Amino acid sequence: MIGRSESTVRRWCDREEVAYKQTPGGHRRLLRSSVLARAQQLGLRVAGVTDAPEHRATTDELSDQLVAHLVDGRLAEAQRLIVDLVSGSLPVADVCDAVIAPALARLGQLWAAGELAIYQEHAATQTVVASVLAATHNMPATGHDVAVCAALSGDPYLLGPLMTGLVLRSEGFEPLQLGTDTPAAQILKAAQAHDAKLVALSIGSVVDTAATVASVNMLSDALAKRGCKLVVGGRALTSDVRRRVHVDFFGDTVSHLAVYARRLNLKTRGTS
Repeated sequence: MIGRSESTVRRWCDREEVAYKQTPGGHRRLLRSSVLARAQQLGLRVAGVTDAPEHRATTDELSDQLVAHLVDGRLAEAQRLIVDLVSGSLPVADVCDAVIAPALARLGQLWAAGELAIYQEHAATQTVVASVLAATHNMPATGHDVAVCAALSGDPYLLGPLMTGLVLRSEGFEPLQLGTDTPAAQILKAAQAHDAKLVALSIGSVVDTAATVASVNMLSDALAKRGCKLVVGGRALTSDVRRRVHVDFFGDTVSHLAVYARRLNLKTRGTS
């Protein structure tokens, strides 16, 4: 009815996320209203049901729920929420842009205001990192074209490359995740070794603008000769950097990246 496997629903029962009654024979009899409520929360389509609960959690509400889990130290619940949302009908890019990103921004605000200890912020961030990795690994592969995901030398922010890889996997690419602090020459080497069709750079921090510009342009020139596209995004992608580099696509959000990747896939496969 909700398109989820028996093992998934069993986990929901184990975590008390749906209500059920125990039969004398030891089986679980699930309460229909609770299952529908859970399906609605995750944005799952419910087959043949006309009396599903009217309220479907908005991305703002889901982001608030994620913040509450992380602030209260309910880290396992936070991870389950992210993984379940990615496997639901909410677009993966929306999970990243409208749920995860605002939640992390809110955590940063709480830390800056002295309402969150640094250890709490670190634990929360690592939980989100683990959640995105788990969601990526759980997602079935739908394509074979490799997309290299990385951050340049001196850039320590991991979540950008990870969310980029998650979104690209959802759009039919196979992400090769290099993570943070990767020299441009090594990114190029990886793209060549794996015959990548796309390289996605996440720019979360710029220490030396000239060095960043030089690295991006070196990659752009080398990749163009191989017919490999270069896309760049990230919170540190300033107008100054953007003006001085030449790339195939700039993405202000991973939703922008998702649209570009979808179009690139269609063009590559010759689909109109």
